Amino acid sequence: MSRVMSIVVRSACLTLAVSGAIGVASVSASTDVGSINFTLGYKKLDSEWNLNQRLNGQGQPVDAWTVGDSMPKERVYQPALGLETTWGRKTWPVQIAFDILNAADDGISHMPQIFTTPGYDLRLRAHTLELGLGARRAFDLKGITPYVGAGGLWVHGKVAIEVSDPNSGQFGTPTGSAHMSNSAFGYWFGGGITRRLGPRLQMGLAYRFSKATLPAQAFTVDSGSLPPGMTTFPEVDGGGRTIHLVVGWSFPSH
Repeated sequence: MSRVMSIVVRSACLTLAVSGAIGVASVSASTDVGSINFTLGYKKLDSEWNLNQRLNGQGQPVDAWTVGDSMPKERVYQPALGLETTWGRKTWPVQIAFDILNAADDGISHMPQIFTTPGYDLRLRAHTLELGLGARRAFDLKGITPYVGAGGLWVHGKVAIEVSDPNSGQFGTPTGSAHMSNSAFGYWFGGGITRRLGPRLQMGLAYRFSKATLPAQAFTVDSGSLPPGMTTFPEVDGGGRTIHLVVGWSFPSH
């Protein structure tokens, strides 16, 4: 199972557990209102999250996260899977919002041999997890429900490096690996619009902006050695802009 698929599976299990707990709680009181929405989309991050090692004019690897040309084209979009939950009472001006957003991607760069420097393959894996708590308000307009929300955010980011020799063994031989992880607090805001497809089922589109600055973090070498210039992941924004499809249900039924 790939790293991205593994994250998707863990995210699905977590969102199902949270949604189940909220669903049980909502049954306990007829005055409860809210919604449970699954989200699927793409998260756009800063260019520092580029997953392809950058090269200088001589084809030598340089700092992977400095601004400049990359080969191949840089990637700053990560597939994202999440959960938006809203709960409150009919008499409250706003409801409590608790959101989870998982985003991950990986990229491989093939470094050619330069003079006596052997070529190698470089794989970078990136993952961000967002937990947001705040307030959300929905407006029911005859089956169409626009909503807005904002609040605080905790982000955990992780980057893993894997280096291998493509000329050794049938599938290449690993020559080095390292990782870094860091966390930070920030904020989020966003909104969307859903359309009722039945008494509870709803579907729509949503936009989310989040920001949390992850401080620079040195890589921890797990085995072997890394290419020159890849010692520290710089200060970077762990949040981003996400446009996603929303599918879920609301309570009570209408």
